[in-house]
Amino acid sequence: MVSVPKKRFKRAVKRNAIKRLVREAYRIHQYELTDSLTENKKQVLIAFLYVDNEIHPFAQIEKSMHKAFRILKEKIQ
Repeated sequence: MVSVPKKRFKRAVKRNAIKRLVREAYRIHQYELTDSLTENKKQVLIAFLYVDNEIHPFAQIEKSMHKAFRILKEKIQ
């Protein structure tokens, strides 16, 4: 689940653009998490909340996604 608050981004165009960026970053890095989950026979539900007031470039969002998955992977094992 990806959530972008209407309070921070009034225009739906901006909210949807951020959601697309986060989903793409997830799609690229999902294998890092799914591999460790299948090895340990576990399941997780993940929600991403965008809490910043500005739109960041894709490279920064992707880097943050990679870091989040690395932390989750460590906690799973």
